[in-house]
Amino acid sequence: MYRHCVLALVLVLAGCAGLVGDPTATPDTGPEGDESGDRDDTVGGTTVPGVAADGSVNESALLNAHFETLNASATRQHYLTRSNGTVDSNTTTYRNDTHLLYRSRGSFSSVTYQPTDQEWTAEHERWGDERYVFTHDRSGVLSAGGSIEFGVAIYVGSGQFERVGTTTYQGEQVVRLEADAAKSTGLAAEYQQYEASLLVDERGLLRRATGTVKAGDGPPTSFEIATTTDVETVPRPAWVPKLVRGEASLVANDTALAVRVTGGPTVPANTNIEFSSRLRTFTVQSDRPIEPGDTLYFSLSPGEYEPTATLTRTPPDPDTRLDIGDARSQATITLEDPPGLDGPVEAFFRAGPGPFESSGDGAGE
Repeated sequence: MYRHCVLALVLVLAGCAGLVGDPTATPDTGPEGDESGDRDDTVGGTTVPGVAADGSVNESALLNAHFETLNASATRQHYLTRSNGTVDSNTTTYRNDTHLLYRSRGSFSSVTYQPTDQEWTAEHERWGDERYVFTHDRSGVLSAGGSIEFGVAIYVGSGQFERVGTTTYQGEQVVRLEADAAKSTGLAAEYQQYEASLLVDERGLLRRATGTVKAGDGPPTSFEIATTTDVETVPRPAWVPKLVRGEASLVANDTALAVRVTGGPTVPANTNIEFSSRLRTFTVQSDRPIEPGDTLYFSLSPGEYEPTATLTRTPPDPDTRLDIGDARSQATITLEDPPGLDGPVEAFFRAGPGPFESSGDGAGE
């Protein structure tokens, strides 16, 4: 099951290329689905969580039901905002119980693909016309798609909704909720203009949400959000197998970061590799190419003034190395011109406790 937390935010609100990383791919123009020609009925019939018999709405309960349905279902969610006719955000998330794909389009574009346990992520991003950067992060520190959930929570949670009837959306009966004013507390109090309409199914899933809001001196912002639960598989970008991939752990009595390379292109000999540990960053090199199946050992030796970083192909002698088990260590492998890709590759491999974690027994991730 996909686990979700509304407050886990990803501050990457941007655009993206197609699923295969094609920079010429045409972006989506908006959420799918058209309600034109559907009819409204009188209040009654279909019931949804958070909506009382008298038509009043508990927006918090509605949002909880929406996110719970997302957690339990394979879904596709699209999020689009515009200001002055210009697209601000155009993002799409696919997810099921094993994987998540997050695509964002704009001047800063990104595609993020990861298993739902977030043990690793693969990301593809660019800035304007600059070259693309492909990233593999073994520690899975990203929470892709969180920006969509945050936007949904803010826009929907700010309104004072009431039930106005039922309608048919994409062949399914849904309840229509509308609001023409925002709440007077929290972030909602900043809105001088707030108008929104929601189409909600019996599970509480927000099938479609549209509206316009205005805060401060900025222009009005329109939003469109659409969600479906007919996703059979999460598409895997074609570039994922071309990234340097591997696993990281602490070994040799917590004196070495071991990186086992499991896939991707050959890393040429003498490629600079950054090794960070104990609040320091070092540059090391391998004297021969690095290929899938190889294991690299990064460690620190005591020095007169500063420790010395070493990269070896066999585990080091713990008696000659510094203990690095009480902090997170990272190896970063960068390829400027990887085969088959139109931009650099950055691969991050981390192990050890984070800054707010207990060191425990120093086991690798």
